[in-house]
Amino acid sequence: MSTIGGGLLGRTLMAVNGEKIGRIDAIYVNSATGEPEWVAINLGGLIATKHGFAPVTEVTGQGDHAVVAYDRNHVRHGLNTKSEGVLSPAENQALYRHYGLDSPTDLSGSHDAAVKVTR
Repeated sequence: MSTIGGGLLGRTLMAVNGEKIGRIDAIYVNSATGEPEWVAINLGGLIATKHGFAPVTEVTGQGDHAVVAYDRNHVRHGLNTKSEGVLSPAENQALYRHYGLDSPTDLSGSHDAAVKVTR
């Protein structure tokens, strides 16, 4: 397992109030800087797996689980996608707005750290 995201990959993500959100399937890194930006959470789905996202800076490992500093509904009602490992700059901006975080001035997209991206 990669050290990107502090060993969060594969852990069950819990909300700040203890509710289960889903399994962390990927760590998305900023496409320009390579810094971890989002955890991708498996939200299930009937035909294809949907992923929700939470800011990696707001997630901490606690034993076998990880805990995010938001409640379950907040995370599940944010941007969710069936995309194949890439978030556009517009999707990144939507996530920053949803979580009330300051976005970088030079906002780029993000991608799954395990996916090779060509520019």
